[in-house]
Amino acid sequence: MRRFMKGLWFIGFTALLLEAGIRATGLDMRVLRPLLFYQQAIPELHEPSSDLELLYRLRPGAQTVLVGASFHVNDLGFRDPPRLPRKAPGVVRIFCLGASYMFGARVDDEESLPRQLETLLNRDFQGRFEVWNAGVSAYNVRQEAAYARTIERKYEPDLLLFHLNGTGRRAFLPGQPHARLFRDDPRLYLENLAWTPLGSGPWARRLLAASALYRTAVIWRNRRHPVQEPRPEYTDALGQQAWRDYLAGSAPALPKAALVLGRGPLPGGVLPLISLYRGPHVPARLPPEYFLIHPPAPVYRLQAQVVARRLAEEFPGLIRWQARAPRLVPAMSAAAVPYRLNAREIAEAGRAMREAGRDDCLASLPSGPAPARPSAPTGSVPDPPHPARVVPQVDPVLDQAARFCDQGREGQALAVLAKSPTRQARHRTALVYQRLGRFPEAVSVLEGLLREDPANAVYLKDLGISEHLSGRTKDAVRDLERSLRLAPDLLAATQSLGTILQARGNRGEALRLYRRALQVPAMLGREPLRTQIQDSARRLERQASRP
Repeated sequence: MRRFMKGLWFIGFTALLLEAGIRATGLDMRVLRPLLFYQQAIPELHEPSSDLELLYRLRPGAQTVLVGASFHVNDLGFRDPPRLPRKAPGVVRIFCLGASYMFGARVDDEESLPRQLETLLNRDFQGRFEVWNAGVSAYNVRQEAAYARTIERKYEPDLLLFHLNGTGRRAFLPGQPHARLFRDDPRLYLENLAWTPLGSGPWARRLLAASALYRTAVIWRNRRHPVQEPRPEYTDALGQQAWRDYLAGSAPALPKAALVLGRGPLPGGVLPLISLYRGPHVPARLPPEYFLIHPPAPVYRLQAQVVARRLAEEFPGLIRWQARAPRLVPAMSAAAVPYRLNAREIAEAGRAMREAGRDDCLASLPSGPAPARPSAPTGSVPDPPHPARVVPQVDPVLDQAARFCDQGREGQALAVLAKSPTRQARHRTALVYQRLGRFPEAVSVLEGLLREDPANAVYLKDLGISEHLSGRTKDAVRDLERSLRLAPDLLAATQSLGTILQARGNRGEALRLYRRALQVPAMLGREPLRTQIQDSARRLERQASRP
């Protein structure tokens, strides 16, 4: 009996020491970090939020130039020109809430859907309109509902227009401190862990919050688990409940509507739906770029016309035509817009067409696409595939990994890629690490590839991007310059290096870089990147000419 008691005392004392050590060193948060989902779109525009539902927000006063587009956040934290919290008499305020689609992640400030809608309403409708861009990249339903409450309380809206972006887990900012968030809201553990011994009930939350030793063991078990995605039924239920709670507490008289880009049902609650893919105001023939989640500016222009007409039908007391409704102007078409889709965009557009029931548009997709690839890492635009590089046979490992990435299942993509020793699979692994915010691991993989192939300009370009995102700006500039010395026509490296130079205040050097790139003969398939570099050069020239 005495030996048994001594054993219990020893186990208890060891557990207390481990508990204290984990709390003192923050080991649990360091172990958890690779399992979290990170928001990678232009992190310099964002900052952590004290709101436990939002987690992060746009940083007031932030600005940058990236992938050929300019981004400015006003003092209130919206991607808009300067605004006042109090509404002027006679003004109709419309707030557009959503994620990167509504934010306009690939276009200039004035080319986003909210800004084009504001221009259209003030031109063709009675009264004065302010259309606020309340889109924040990677926000989901829970965050949009919390943001809508703040908007109702502070900014006197007349209409809320939602693009509801799923009910899954919420994203974090790379480098964001996590400990306080998880301490104040233990549901975050269940939101980001695929497995816990006690399920997702209140006891599971309490034990994860109370014991650093227990939660570290659970997190390690999830790290060893081949599927690193959380339980969707739990996060879906949280999103559904958050949306129902918002509608129940919102002012009933405040008009609301929702944009629909596919067939997916909205969370609980009934709102007027505005379909951008089907309906009387949508053109019968649509080119593939219309179906991208991050479309070019001409697509937003046409979609603004569709939205304006539907809002006038749904809310005639608020939005009235000045005269007879003008003819719908298709602001873009497959022939009119010099937009060339890369392989990932072709696959994305095809899926969106099928989900929207627009199989009639499938014939407009380019034939013979190159193998699918993951989304572009933050701060860069991948070079569209040159016809000489298009291969008829798709590597099944790379194709399966690309499909997992498109579905947001990066953990499974990494597990698939780990089965292949090829350089292509290891390169794709580095790109997935970039998407997850695991930049040191991406750097390690790319450095290994460069030891085998030191003259590979693409590896150098991606290494420079990863170094920049992990704070190693000096190394990033060095490797991007090496990449361009090896391949002067690598426009993605030019765009990424120019972005870094502008962020460091070296606008003259960035302008010279862009001019050198534009002297390189144009290559088929790279027109969009070339156009973006031309736009960046013109913007810098205008800034240089100002007194």
